Amino acid sequence: MIQDQIYSHVSEYHNRFAWRRYLARTLDLMFFVLICIITGFVIGFFSALFGNLLGLKEKLVMPYYIASVFDFFSKFPVFDLLFSWFFTCSIFNPISYYMFGNTLGKKIWGISVTNISGNHLTLKQAFNREIKVFFRGLLFYPFSLIYQYCVLKNKNIVSWDKELNLIVSYKK
Repeated sequence: MIQDQIYSHVSEYHNRFAWRRYLARTLDLMFFVLICIITGFVIGFFSALFGNLLGLKEKLVMPYYIASVFDFFSKFPVFDLLFSWFFTCSIFNPISYYMFGNTLGKKIWGISVTNISGNHLTLKQAFNREIKVFFRGLLFYPFSLIYQYCVLKNKNIVSWDKELNLIVSYKK
């Protein structure tokens, strides 16, 4: 396989820069959480402002059964964290890969992810990659993350990149 030939000579190179992937993912998640917080404040401010001005305050209240579900999940912060990670992985990052060829975190840390022909990921490739990252690398955090880090150190490629024939490269 072409991918195996590419990675056969880069073990030391990948081992030196493996930590960058973790930092890039962390930065992407922090950036997304910041966007969510700002968006929440803006939506809350304008809905309160216009709700009071237009007399819609009672109509903007969420139905009890939906509010009770959100109330249940808000008692367990891990659900909020997993939801934000899943949303980042399934929406934000694939769009970022498709539009810009990279995520903000990977750009800052000098990491690029391309398909086997060296092109930016398609939206479908990016979506598939990020869903696999979520379920194999983030869902059982930190255990799955540690496991994938060990796989990267030993095999020079994580499972989702190998399955999708993606190439990860690092700037020095």
